[in-house]
Amino acid sequence: MLWIKTYVIALTLLKLSASYFASAAAVRPSNPKTLVLLNDLQDKAKFTIFFNSLVQRRHKLVFKSISDEAVELESYGEPLYSNVVILDAKVEDFGGFELSDLENFVETHAGNVLVAVDKDAGHAIRQFIRTCGFTLPPKGFEVIDHFAY
Repeated sequence: MLWIKTYVIALTLLKLSASYFASAAAVRPSNPKTLVLLNDLQDKAKFTIFFNSLVQRRHKLVFKSISDEAVELESYGEPLYSNVVILDAKVEDFGGFELSDLENFVETHAGNVLVAVDKDAGHAIRQFIRTCGFTLPPKGFEVIDHFAY
């Protein structure tokens, strides 16, 4: 009798997860628009392998400087992008948007944010990472892998 209840619960969970993924697929575009924020647009060459892999996955990439005052994440309450990629951010403040705009992008619009930093990460990125529940080591702090170094 126990295995029948387990089977019914498993079928119910399977139906719920199938409907969840179907609704999630309906919300996300098949060709997501991805905003890539860089310290300097000349830095694109550093990350070409990564960018090519996104393009192969049908992402439409929009490159902007992180300090650009014209950068917006939403217009009239609707997100302009599905994803935001922040690479090598050494700036102390975001350009055209505030930290609260980035938080709203994640929480309200279920946007994805990928952040890659080094030891010189700026205040703005450190603050965003802190609001996500993570902490970075102090500025200039280095971690050395003694097994591979």
